Amino acid sequence: GGTAISVDEVDILRWHNLLPEMEGVFAEQTSSSAFAGIENLVNTSVIRLEESVLTPVTGSGLKDLS
Repeated sequence: GGTAISVDEVDILRWHNLLPEMEGVFAEQTSSSAFAGIENLVNTSVIRLEESVLTPVTGSGLKDLS
């Protein structure tokens, strides 16, 4: 009953930059990909706006400062 999707690198990088600005979270790019995926799923109505979603951020942006 789950869903798997792919996300574009440009969306991952956009979320990588948005998270510190919006939420004060400096996440590793691999963790930022989850937010790009959520955005995609909301835009395609797989996740409805009234639903709550929990996204753990397990990788610190300090792991990869390149």
